[in-house]
Amino acid sequence: MFRAAHHDQSFIRGLPDDPHDAAIARAIIALGRSMQLTVIAEGVETVEQRQFLTDEGCEQIQGYLISPPLHPDEFSARFLLMSLSDYSDSTAAKPPL
Repeated sequence: MFRAAHHDQSFIRGLPDDPHDAAIARAIIALGRSMQLTVIAEGVETVEQRQFLTDEGCEQIQGYLISPPLHPDEFSARFLLMSLSDYSDSTAAKPPL
């Protein structure tokens, strides 16, 4: 898995219109894919950014387009089929995660 550091997501903001940001994104995606890594773009906020990244072969995205940061319980309620408490209650039947 390859993820750019948090401060490196700044070039995502210029997509798809800024040619320099587009060139950087294409190069990172191509490098990650050539190394058989999963490429995750962070900081994706618009449908246009998502489409550009998808078209270039980026496999996963993170960012406000999907969701703002959430508390774990809210995340599990919104995105998981089961509650976090379904997995562990620190009993012998369900040991701590």
